[in-house]
Amino acid sequence: MTPKVSVIMPIYNTAAYLQQALDSICNQTLRELQIILVDDGSTDECPEILQRYANLDSRIEVLTQKNQGQGCARNNGLAYAKGEYLYFMDSDDMLDTSCLAECYELCKQECLDYVFFDAQILEEHQQTQHSFNYDRKHLIDYTQKLDSKEVLRHTLNNASFRSTIWLFFMRRDIIVQHHILFPIGVIHEDNAFVLELMLFSHWTRYIPIPAFHRRIRQSSTMTAPFSMRNIIGYVKVADHAKTTLKQHPEWKSLIELFLKKTFDSVIWQGHRLTWTEKLKTAKLFFQHSLIRYGSLKSWLAFWLKRS
Repeated sequence: MTPKVSVIMPIYNTAAYLQQALDSICNQTLRELQIILVDDGSTDECPEILQRYANLDSRIEVLTQKNQGQGCARNNGLAYAKGEYLYFMDSDDMLDTSCLAECYELCKQECLDYVFFDAQILEEHQQTQHSFNYDRKHLIDYTQKLDSKEVLRHTLNNASFRSTIWLFFMRRDIIVQHHILFPIGVIHEDNAFVLELMLFSHWTRYIPIPAFHRRIRQSSTMTAPFSMRNIIGYVKVADHAKTTLKQHPEWKSLIELFLKKTFDSVIWQGHRLTWTEKLKTAKLFFQHSLIRYGSLKSWLAFWLKRS
């Protein structure tokens, strides 16, 4: 039987949180799931935990790979997915147990390509610094189904665009038909995937519920200090966006808007880099024709603002 949803979860050294994440998926009220767990070369107790859950739940498939990052792990999981719909879960967070059922029913009832929702922050330590805000119900219409490209334009313009993949529930055939994959070997790979999902899709709907519970912890990628690793990831995202633009020039205004909003923010955040890193960044942006996406204000902050 074809599962209704394939859940893909990359795992790397998150043993302290993995059981909570797995329980939130295994206990979903929608039972017809294929649960694909991709161990990205963990060196802690994750492999033992995964095997224990696989022995108890026949819906679980465990894949292993050498450590290559989330993008590669997600792509490998995609290759095994058989569900009508897809959901990407992280291994240190939690999902409301009714979420997948609600998303599935809404997609089926209204013939949607994907739905998206909000998240709630779980702070591991109160002193952890973050500026994440996933509450968007006052910024996006949730009363009717929406054109996906207009949602992309609207959310980019009012700063409610969120590229985190675990906020999206999508039809698998959209991903397969258009060969949408995550960039590998970099962070911020979600940005490229979500951009293509929104461009290639037609109808969507926003669910104004914080169904995802995101754990903010000091050792995570997203709370690490801004560095060249971030810069390199965003450059890879830009390369993917420009490739899509060459194939679909009719989307020029949307892709240009995405690059402008993304890189204006990236350039401003670059003020935290060292002087040597700033020179490397400017050279890299020049080589990839990204200089023009930053405003004068952001470039002044990049060169003059002290972290």
